[in-house]
Amino acid sequence: MKTQKKIALLLGMFLAVSGISGCMQTDEEKLESQLEAYFDENWESQIEAYLDKNMDKYLNKYFGIDEAALENNGETPDSAQAVSLKTFTAQTLDGGTFAQEDIKSKDVTVMNFWTTSCGPCIAEMPDLAAFQKALPENVQLVTVCLDAIWGAEESAKKILQDSAYEGITLVSGDGDFANICNNIQYTPTTIFIDAEGNMVGDAIIGGQPNLSESFLEAVNAILKSGGKAEISLAS
Repeated sequence: MKTQKKIALLLGMFLAVSGISGCMQTDEEKLESQLEAYFDENWESQIEAYLDKNMDKYLNKYFGIDEAALENNGETPDSAQAVSLKTFTAQTLDGGTFAQEDIKSKDVTVMNFWTTSCGPCIAEMPDLAAFQKALPENVQLVTVCLDAIWGAEESAKKILQDSAYEGITLVSGDGDFANICNNIQYTPTTIFIDAEGNMVGDAIIGGQPNLSESFLEAVNAILKSGGKAEISLAS
């Protein structure tokens, strides 16, 4: 796999396992500065060497896939929308399971990906909690803590508790869920899924100044395009 593709697909995983703090930045200069501080000016070649040595181990351990699964017929996926969520089983932070039937029961599932080391993710968690509680029965919000599987379960639980979040949080899984997690390049990232498991609308990347308004607008656009009634949030 080419270095550029490895960095694009797996740098988020690398940052978590190597101990570099913070989420992956959309500001390229800021990210490069952080990497150069951890390595040196030859950080690209050092990341390539690190991934060559460790990639198979982490992918096999945490996602049950091998490096070939990332090749995607020689093209780098642009985002999590390269895959769907139709066949999978995921584990929740509290020890339960979440699967396709849980998607099928809702018109729209809002899925937010975050990590315990991502400042913007933690900052928006109270807003996510409020949004989740205000949703009607036909729409659900689910969060995915990407680094819980690396020993951050207790930190994730504390962040959620402090934010008064009472919804579902996924931490690991197989099938399409593993593919989606593998395609997430930045946190927070929020995607929208219809009842058939198709990703619909545009992903929302980064923290939102008015989260409820942004998410509600996205959900209603999806419902309207599918011929369903728009929703409002409970006060």
